[in-house]
Amino acid sequence: MSNLIKLDLLKIVKDKLFIIMCAICLGTALFTPIAYKVIDLIVRNTDGSSLFISSARELAFSSFSPTGAPGLILIIFMPIILHKEYSSGVIRNKIIYGKSRESIYFSLFFSAFIIMFGVMVVVSLISFLFSLVFFNYVPNGVSVDIGTDVASIFLSLLFEAFIYLFIVGLMMFFTIGVGSIPLSIVVPVVSSVLLSLLSTILAYAAEGTKAEEVVSYINIFRLAELIGIGKYPMGLFIAMFITPMVYSAIFIPTGFVIFKNKSIK
Repeated sequence: MSNLIKLDLLKIVKDKLFIIMCAICLGTALFTPIAYKVIDLIVRNTDGSSLFISSARELAFSSFSPTGAPGLILIIFMPIILHKEYSSGVIRNKIIYGKSRESIYFSLFFSAFIIMFGVMVVVSLISFLFSLVFFNYVPNGVSVDIGTDVASIFLSLLFEAFIYLFIVGLMMFFTIGVGSIPLSIVVPVVSSVLLSLLSTILAYAAEGTKAEEVVSYINIFRLAELIGIGKYPMGLFIAMFITPMVYSAIFIPTGFVIFKNKSIK
């Protein structure tokens, strides 16, 4: 399968849509620190202290979230790129040449994961480095604990990888399994809105209750927004591992089963 993954990665990288997608992601990486600086200058406390992003470290941690602009760009472009495997007859040709449906499906899965996670890491790094032009690494007078920061960054990257396993699994389920680009884009957005609305309602109606805590831990899109906070309470720490794994265990094998039994023309 490794050779098939290499071929799929090469095909994706050479796609014009991939280049456009990366260009837009790069644009957001460069624009975000500027936008944060402008907002930081406008929105301030009465004593002149910041109400918003006040350091490059804050921006570095916040940029990990896959629910931000770069993440949405990937969710829009990648299904279209993957669906070309159908429209161009590539999947049909792979089957004709003797490739198993398992190798075809999971080669595309791992290729999409590598691309999406890789782009997010690069975008986050560029955004952080560019933010150093406008912000100090930490606010003046704040001590720096490099060891803690490095550990937090790697932990955040690990959590982001788990979230992207779910995102790619969901994308593959609809794009390659069901064969629908619109559903692969609409379902994550609608699910995110509905779960966020439920979380908001419970935050007002049942604040501090077990119901609010449970919903916040099963709302994977909310968890994605919390990636990069630096320090994770134990409940959130556990949820960051379990929740994406449970959802991935549902969508990845189900998508493959649908694809395995699907008629390819």
